[in-house]
Amino acid sequence: AADAPEAPPSDVHQPCDTTATGSSATLNTSTAPSSAGTGVQDRVRERFKFLRTEDQKMVCRRECEIAMSREEALMTQIRRTLDSYTKVLEVSRAINDSLRAEGDSADTAGLSREFAARYADRIHILRSVLQALTSEPVVTLPQLSALDKAKGFA
Repeated sequence: AADAPEAPPSDVHQPCDTTATGSSATLNTSTAPSSAGTGVQDRVRERFKFLRTEDQKMVCRRECEIAMSREEALMTQIRRTLDSYTKVLEVSRAINDSLRAEGDSADTAGLSREFAARYADRIHILRSVLQALTSEPVVTLPQLSALDKAKGFA
């Protein structure tokens, strides 16, 4: 236990790492020691050592805004995918029902039962993910001004 690195105090400000594209928050916030986490922390410290604390906070707020925007885009894409999968199943059922009405017992004109079951499973998984994302309370920070957003790209 004596060899384990000491976790930083919870009141210490740890800025987000934006070195890759200026918009990816990759700070490892777990207290478990890892070689990757210390590398990220070192890069963050190096990047932010010349910024004042207020500027560091502004950069982190900007990163949070970007992350929230990307989450909204992800949820929109999941909803579109759900709609597409649902439409595929509806069309397949309509085709199969039409063939049965005409007396054709072939089930292969639409999706096979196996593929329809896979699509239904995917729909269930995506709905679960969407529900998990929407059920979690969102913490919103005050919006940054245009000037603050520009400063956030430090």
